[in-house]
Parts: sequence; C-alpha cells; structure tokens
Amino acid sequence: MSKGTQALIQCPHCLSASEYNCWVSANVTVSPHLRQEVLSESLFWKECKNCHEGFNVNHDLLYHDMEKQFCVWLKYENAAGEIEFEPGAERAGQVFNGYWLRIVFDREELIEKIKIDRDGYDDIFIETIKLFHSLKNEIDLATPFYYDRTTQRKTRKTLVFLSEPKEAESVEHTLDLNGVKGVVDSYVPQISAALESDWPPWMSVTRREILLAMERCGLASRIGSVEREEGPSAELIEKAEILVTMATSIAIASLTSAEQNLELPETITEDVENWNFFVTVAGVFAALYTLGKKVSDRIFETVGITVFENLADWNPQGSGAFADCQQFVENSLNSARDEQIELTAADAIGMWLLCNLYGRFPSPEESAAARPLGGFLLDTFAEWWVEGN
Repeated sequence: MSKGTQALIQCPHCLSASEYNCWVSANVTVSPHLRQEVLSESLFWKECKNCHEGFNVNHDLLYHDMEKQFCVWLKYENAAGEIEFEPGAERAGQVFNGYWLRIVFDREELIEKIKIDRDGYDDIFIETIKLFHSLKNEIDLATPFYYDRTTQRKTRKTLVFLSEPKEAESVEHTLDLNGVKGVVDSYVPQISAALESDWPPWMSVTRREILLAMERCGLASRIGSVEREEGPSAELIEKAEILVTMATSIAIASLTSAEQNLELPETITEDVENWNFFVTVAGVFAALYTLGKKVSDRIFETVGITVFENLADWNPQGSGAFADCQQFVENSLNSARDEQIELTAADAIGMWLLCNLYGRFPSPEESAAARPLGGFLLDTFAEWWVEGN
C-alpha cells in the first residue's frame, strides 16, 4: 500500500516551519496516479503555508510496482552522512521474491529507473551502454547522464539519453538500439553476476558500479575495443533511412546531363522508369560501397539492414537488383585482379548499370560510358556518410 507521514519542514524562502504530508511509499499498482506524480516530481513539491512559495523536499520513498515486480528505494543520507534502512529491509529479497530491487540516491535516478522499466529494458543493459558511451565520448562518470526515452521509425529504435554537465544545458545523445545491443548483450550476464551491493538485497546499478563489476570479472581490459564498436550513430542511421530517396532524386536529376554528356541512345533515355530504377539501385550500392571502407563490419551490417528495408519498401525488385549489382561488381573486380587487368569500382558499377539499361552487354564503344557513370555515383556519395554533412 501507499503510505504518507507528517513531517515538520522548514521553507527555504521564508524559513517558517510547517507540517506537510510526505509519501514514504508509493504503490503504483494500488495508487496508479502516484506514478505520474513521481515522474513529474510533483510528489516532492510543497507550497509554503506562510509565504506560498514552492520548493522541493528531499525525502526517502519506496516506489513499488506489484504488476512488474519492481521496487526502487530512494534514500538520502541522514544527519551523520549515512544511509539508514528501516528494520527488516535486509529481508526484502524474501518478501519480494523474484522482484527487481534497486536503491537510488536522487530523484532523477529514481525517475530514470521508472522510465527504463516502463520501456521494457534491464537497467544493467542500459547502464552498460551508458558506461561505454561515456568512456568513448569522455563524459565524466560523475556527470549526470540519464536514459530518457526510446523513439521508433519504422523498425528502427533509437535510445535517447540526456547528459547534464554542470553550468550547461542538457545535451541529448542518441544511439541506435540494434547497434548497441549487438555490442552490449554478450557482456550483461557476466556483469550481472559480478555486481555487488553495500545494501543487499538492494542493488545500486550505475555506470560506476558497472565499471567495478567489469573489473571484478576481468572485462575491464576489453573496454577499449568495445568503445570502438559502440554501434552506428543515430545520424548514420538517419542517413541510411533517406538514402534510397536521395538516390532516386539523383537518378531523376541526372538523366538529362547523362543524355547530353555521354551521348546515350534514345532507347535508354526515353525509358525513364527503367533509368530511375537502375540508377537508384546503383546509387545505393555506390553509397554502401564507400561506407564499407570506413566502418566496421558490425556497423556496416546494422546500417545495411536499414537501407535494405527501405529499398524493399521503395520497390519489391530493389533488393534483388542490389544483390545482382553487388555480385557483378565483386566478380568483375576479382576477375580483373586475377587477370591483372586494370579495372576500378567505377568501371564495374557503370558496366552493371549499362548492361541493365541496354538489356545486354554493351559494345566497346558503348562501354566507354561505364567509368563516367560509375564515377559520378561514387563521387556523389563519397561524403554522404560524413557526420555533419
């Protein structure tokens, strides 16, 4: 059940003291309205009965969700600078068998735990992500850094975090869920087993505690490599989301200049639908080809999944055409290497494009347009993935 108690509290504005009701426990299954009051912090807000100014009150609170078997205890230090528990708190593991028992030391951390549970995540998973991101981006572990929400676009989910450096506005950090999940998942079981608490069975799960757990189980030495594999940034994923649209726009805009500069026959230039389809696919391939030279296989795979999903939505034949382009280019480059023939990626991409536009293998004269076509697409997308462009 939810429980309140009367406490004598001094107003920080006029210094008058009055009695106020302070919630010491909030069972949000029995009293659902208290969940939003905690999230909005209105549960801790008081209005002075003398001067009517408002102020927050820091007091202990046991947050209890019976449906999700989730308990978080917000605790503040007593006058002696110690964390003091009520009698029987050490037996909570027996009373709340199977529960997620956590201890936090400020309201923001309590709110974060509620949001993590609300969105269906494990806090060890989230705190591990936060730790890796903090180390990679040189965010001090003492800097407030909280999970805020998850956004979704089609099948892609993005984790949104807020860091709050002192004397600065909050900074939003976005990470692709699939990317970081692939990095973090394998570490979570070992970290979970290595976590220790000064207040068992109540567990403090923070970035610092995750780091200590990694040191205990011998994972700390691998943090450097993990940092480099954090996953694609949200900006990279956003560019992957619009790549097909951009490639289509370029295909449409390039037809006139290609017709004039490369002297392509009317059989090609008049079939606008055919041109747009194959140039779009070749453009998408050129963009991913350049990306593959800049990022790890893990990041490339994550970005590629997003692109392929959009390619299939754009045209049911898009994925098949992309696979055909990829195989053609790889085979062409491998054969040229084996036979010691000079052949560039631009040649191979352009030749695939010409073969499909003509519907046959082009003649030597017609093949002269291959390198300009392929080079145009590679040059167009050379800086596509550079963040900030």
